[in-house]
Amino acid sequence: MVPSDDGRTIPTQRILDAIGERTAVAVLSHAYYVSGAVADIRTIQAHCREAGALLFVDAYQTTGVYPYNVTEWDLDVVIGGSHKWLCGGPGCAWIYVKPSLLDRFRPAVTGWFAHARPFSFEPAPIVHAPSMYRFATGTPTIPGYAVAKPGHDLIREIGVRRIREHNVRLTTKLAAMAAERGLRVNTPLEPERRTGWIGIDFDGAERASGELIAHRVFIDYRPGCGIRVGPHFYTTDDEIDEFFRILDKVR
Repeated sequence: MVPSDDGRTIPTQRILDAIGERTAVAVLSHAYYVSGAVADIRTIQAHCREAGALLFVDAYQTTGVYPYNVTEWDLDVVIGGSHKWLCGGPGCAWIYVKPSLLDRFRPAVTGWFAHARPFSFEPAPIVHAPSMYRFATGTPTIPGYAVAKPGHDLIREIGVRRIREHNVRLTTKLAAMAAERGLRVNTPLEPERRTGWIGIDFDGAERASGELIAHRVFIDYRPGCGIRVGPHFYTTDDEIDEFFRILDKVR
């Protein structure tokens, strides 16, 4: 996905213009990893319906911090994973497929867990399961699931909408404090147009990111974006203040 010239928005019309009657599947991210800008998924999904195309959404950057509903939004295919906002670590990913599309897809990569009767250990040809399990492969990563579950439980208990409210308040504070220091904010300033983090850039940002981590301030750096700061439900106002105190020092 290509951002607009200002880097802070995803050009919806440009995406719509690229999806026509020859498009079988449109693939895009719900949020752009360099700027945190959120795509207008509902408008794009509606256009895909008119064009006869399917929409495949990568929601890694939004799930757990930005509310959306796969059924209300009438989405076709959505994927995500646990190692970002779901607090579940690597090794646990998921896929949603609109139920009416299940029989339409035949997995190109498969395994015994995708079989309709996996524990019968029947020889080929495989009979794919009539449920979500048709998209499984081999033996699941049980340790990965076990590690991920407590994080998922926390997100469910708190609720994504409450997490979103807290996140918007802190990211707004981050953007304002960065602007006060004359730093570049490469993320949309309007909360509804961004996911859960703020990109802060300046000359020497890559070096500063390493020093921040050495001070146990855990952020990451992306070229073209700068330092990505993503407060979650456990982040406090005091920690935002401390982040800038240390950033001012290392700069």
